Amino acid sequence: MFDAASRKREMCSGRRGFSGMMRCNALPVRLGKKLGFVLEGVAREDAFLDGRFESSACYSMLNREFQQKLDHETV
Repeated sequence: MFDAASRKREMCSGRRGFSGMMRCNALPVRLGKKLGFVLEGVAREDAFLDGRFESSACYSMLNREFQQKLDHETV
């Protein structure tokens, strides 16, 4: 089961990196994907920008995924 306490422990242990971005901003979305971040979810119409509601996305990368990426690139 996933609860707030386990999420807090996970974040404090450095197991995950997070990136939140607006879905309408294509460049950071492409960059995050290129770097290996994985889409975790979308907050639909959670921000009001320029007179309209926009959705934001939460991306993450696990520490082990980051280490594998580093190991692969340094070989």
